[in-house]
Amino acid sequence: PEYAKQYSDSAYKQIEKGLTTLQDTSDPTKRSRAATNILMLAAALRDARMVDLAVKAISAKEPPIRYWAVRVATDPNLWAKLRENQATADQTAAKILAEFNQVAAASTPEVQAMMSGFAGPINTPAASDLLTLIADTRIKQYGDWTVRFELADVTILRQLSEKIVAGDAAKSQLAKRFAQLYSFAIQRYVKGLTFGVLRDQAKDYVATVLI
Repeated sequence: PEYAKQYSDSAYKQIEKGLTTLQDTSDPTKRSRAATNILMLAAALRDARMVDLAVKAISAKEPPIRYWAVRVATDPNLWAKLRENQATADQTAAKILAEFNQVAAASTPEVQAMMSGFAGPINTPAASDLLTLIADTRIKQYGDWTVRFELADVTILRQLSEKIVAGDAAKSQLAKRFAQLYSFAIQRYVKGLTFGVLRDQAKDYVATVLI
């Protein structure tokens, strides 16, 4: 309907303007809160154009902004619309993967899980590089005993596995990461039970990873 299109166009312009204006905001708390709210609104609108706006916010250092930017950029409902034009979808995916590869190592595990879920089905070197980078980050955190939200590794391991089975060009490197990450999860669970150093929630998370 024409009214819906007008509303969507107006919302897009306001969100684009709001995100641009916030770049000049000196107060980090205000910028984080406002940008997060704007991206939450973008997620609710189900307009595929919001993906391009979200991509510009992926590099934000504030965790809430990055979380919602990645959530919008990887929204399956929006991607169903984007794939109606495969050439545009491929270009957008490449742009997103490039952004993800720049920030994945410093992102929260919740965000890394979303990134992994997005990269898994994409058959490009950038997608494989992203999964490798995220796995390496998680492996290091397990080794340092600084890992948190182990539940994210369910998604990460599944995407690694599916790429390996699909015969990805980087399957040998991905297989190595899968084995290392799964091994570290086992060690964490065993040590947690043996020495009682894991909280109940963490034990449940790791147990879910190992199932």
